[in-house]
Amino acid sequence: MKLFYLPTLAFVAASTLALGTAYSTGPNALLWLLVIGAGLVFWLLAEWRGWSLMAGTALLLSLFLAANGIASEHRPLWMSIGLLAALSAWLLGDTFRRVNAVENVEGRSEMLRAALIRLLILDAVGLALTVTALTVRLRLAFFPALAIGVLLIVLLNRLLVAPRREQSN
Repeated sequence: MKLFYLPTLAFVAASTLALGTAYSTGPNALLWLLVIGAGLVFWLLAEWRGWSLMAGTALLLSLFLAANGIASEHRPLWMSIGLLAALSAWLLGDTFRRVNAVENVEGRSEMLRAALIRLLILDAVGLALTVTALTVRLRLAFFPALAIGVLLIVLLNRLLVAPRREQSN
């Protein structure tokens, strides 16, 4: 069962690498790289010990780093990749902790594989939306932009919920 923690650790490493790459060229790079490195150690320790609250705190640190990087005009693509990877690591780690906390789960491996596949689909869609948002410039008023955002959220929800419904039937 520990094999399923490898994707979580890979997402933590990818998040750290993406955030570190974005911060490596700006002012105070060494300070920010130390903060990112400390966050990596903190998150790995939380995953190793099974501390969900600490993993959530590490996710918030990643969110802060990505938001600060965007505000500091670092590369937004790297910030988005770092945040997507951090969110994926947190979701996978939480899923694995919850499934492992229950003694008799029928089809545990299949359930975890399905969760990983759904998350990879979500990451692919998130990355595609990030690249699209960074390359396409639309000048919209607030309400049309809000309507498009809500429509995308509903479509993404349908994309993720449909495979889950088929699996349960």
